[in-house]
Amino acid sequence: YIYQFHMAAFFLLSGYTADLRRKSIANIAYSRAKRLLLPYVTTFFLLLFVSVFLNKFGLYSIIFGMEMPDVGFTISEFFIKGRCYVWWLGAAWFLWVLFVASIIAKLLHKLCGKMFLIPSIALYLLAYYLISNGVKPARNVNLALIGQFFYCVGYFINDNQLIGKLDNSEKKY
Repeated sequence: YIYQFHMAAFFLLSGYTADLRRKSIANIAYSRAKRLLLPYVTTFFLLLFVSVFLNKFGLYSIIFGMEMPDVGFTISEFFIKGRCYVWWLGAAWFLWVLFVASIIAKLLHKLCGKMFLIPSIALYLLAYYLISNGVKPARNVNLALIGQFFYCVGYFINDNQLIGKLDNSEKKY
């Protein structure tokens, strides 16, 4: 339950601090790729190199208690399916998911204007339908559809100054 809360809170805060109104889709995609995906991919290849080095000297299986997967397999799984077999990269799946969720949020905002939360909710429900039926799309698309909802809610709260309105309503009493 904690895991579900803190990731939702992370995406909500990311949306809260986003500026969907002034930036274009291309600008958001470029800046998010530079800030999220470039470090993720760079770290993946650096740690893959270290894993190969450890494997070469027989240390990989001692440290991780398993044989190292083939390098070609590891790279293809990372880029095609979003699976990371470089174990010490950790739970960094959220970087890709945040990248996709922020682009989906911008698309919804551009296409639907102030009503962007309605299709966001629909995509959220679609993701839960996919998960409940055991569908696991590549690149964690189902998680991106869930993440975009919390991202959109965060943006909606900030864009409509809901926290400020709550503060002002308390002062009137």
